[in-house]
Amino acid sequence: WLAQNKASGLNSLDLFAAGATAGVVSSAVTFPLVVIRTRLAAAPSGTYSGILDTIRKMAKSEGMIAPFFKGLQPTILGVIPNSGLNLMTYDILKRIMIGEGAHAQPATWKFMFIGGVSALLSSTLLYPTQIITARLVMQGLMESQGQRKGMVGVTKDIFKLEGFSGFFKGYQAAIVKIIFGNAVSFGCYELLKKSVNDYFKN
Repeated sequence: WLAQNKASGLNSLDLFAAGATAGVVSSAVTFPLVVIRTRLAAAPSGTYSGILDTIRKMAKSEGMIAPFFKGLQPTILGVIPNSGLNLMTYDILKRIMIGEGAHAQPATWKFMFIGGVSALLSSTLLYPTQIITARLVMQGLMESQGQRKGMVGVTKDIFKLEGFSGFFKGYQAAIVKIIFGNAVSFGCYELLKKSVNDYFKN
């Protein structure tokens, strides 16, 4: 849609907007699954017996809709710049390392490397939003209704009790997963794009 009226192609701001929009839509749709996964992973053994049991208990004790979107606000605030920067950085690095209008299809590992670097840059900058989201999600399990706090309150608590390093707990393990995941995603994207283009050319 963005490229329809642009003969010269998408610029960096267009790519940022496209990446941010895609990130917001996908995050909003799948966020309840993130909440359920977090509960299952962090809850004491025996609290939940599976996905359906988690949904039932959360809906019964915390509400039908709100608990499944607890933490969505910081996630969206993080996804907008993260997804936008990721796609924009990927395109910029691709132009620098591969160049525009290359005659031969570059090796897939080059696209994967560029995707990994772009994820490292964007995700490192915005990793604290993941910590804040996880804390908000866990409030329904760990605290009573009267003690729950919003995004600002949770952020203040982390900084007060744990300092700046508290926003980067689990960073090393998470960033490795993010880098590899992004590398594979962009590698597959470029391969599929080439395959589709070749198919329609023939």
